[in-house]
Amino acid sequence: MAKMSAMERAKYYREALEEQRHLLRTAIGGMARGDLVQALCVATSIRTLVHETGASKPLLKHLRNNYLDLEIFDRILNFSPRSKPSR
Repeated sequence: MAKMSAMERAKYYREALEEQRHLLRTAIGGMARGDLVQALCVATSIRTLVHETGASKPLLKHLRNNYLDLEIFDRILNFSPRSKPSR
């Protein structure tokens, strides 16, 4: 990690974020089908994204220092490419 350029590091973390998004989508789909064991995968992904300890930095913090200020969406947003998102 230390030998990566800033651009390579940013790409690495964006790819890791996409992996976590995929894992979350898959686990949530499994839960929706009744496989509640998938809740463990959801919890693990959330921990990876936001949990911070003295020795561990969350994935979102690598991408954005103010990650705790990110807005949490609780429903699907509907918008067209020509209009602004509505909530």
